[in-house]
Amino acid sequence: MSFAEVATGVIGIILIPGLFVWMAIVIWFVHRRLDELLGYLTNSRGLDARGGPCKGGPRTMLISFVNVGMLVTFSRYFISKGQLSDVDMRSLPESLRRQLVTLHVAGLTLVGGGLIFGAILKLADFISQ
Repeated sequence: MSFAEVATGVIGIILIPGLFVWMAIVIWFVHRRLDELLGYLTNSRGLDARGGPCKGGPRTMLISFVNVGMLVTFSRYFISKGQLSDVDMRSLPESLRRQLVTLHVAGLTLVGGGLIFGAILKLADFISQ
């Protein structure tokens, strides 16, 4: 077996369960705190532009989390574009904001890191042939 095959297997064993654990934590977080979170973001246009707050199954809850998490994580950008209200960001409790940003960055890291690592392994396998 080549290095790329072994590394892909090891990363797959870590990455795929990590994504499932992340999704379970996010769905639990959104199920418990979505109403509270949306209560702080009443003046923001960004949620309406992205389809509004969804209260459905796990998939729609995950999409709502990604939308709200993106607004809060990249708040300076969305405030400058007028999609997020500065008043709403100041009213959001720091602990809730920190939890939301941490979960959003963890998801971006898992997905982005997996894609980048997969591309590097594919390139290494191509070069070794």
